[in-house]
Amino acid sequence: MRELVYKAQKAFIGATSTEGSSYIDCFDKCLVKLGLGNVSIFKITSILPPNIRIVTSPDEINVSSGVNIPAVYTFHLSDAPGETIASAVTVGKTKNGPTLVTESSGKTETGVVKQSNADLERMAHSRDLAIHERLVKSTECTVKEKACTLAIVAEIG
Repeated sequence: MRELVYKAQKAFIGATSTEGSSYIDCFDKCLVKLGLGNVSIFKITSILPPNIRIVTSPDEINVSSGVNIPAVYTFHLSDAPGETIASAVTVGKTKNGPTLVTESSGKTETGVVKQSNADLERMAHSRDLAIHERLVKSTECTVKEKACTLAIVAEIG
């Protein structure tokens, strides 16, 4: 059993996009594609432990069905055919400080990656920290009927 206060050892980072028949269907399909379809995620702020191991493969997610998973995430929903939507998440490992996470959603992959990276730099600067390792995951899609983009960092162990 997980305590209310604990130090995560491993986190998954991923991004994907899907089409669906409703917004909830689109969002759910994104979770399934990322290997998080059988858990309940809840939003946390953007700080992770200093030495957390970051994994990128859904195959490395080994959690029981129905558990609650803390996550930093962003998503964008649209039902405007032809519109481009995007989401990005950035993890920054710092020297002598916590691991920082930022997220952004918007109209282009280039734009959301740029915003997420800029937010990470500001976050590190406000803490007098230097980023020594960075990992970005992003996704973009052009809407056909209803679509969702999702970028997430989920604590999985």
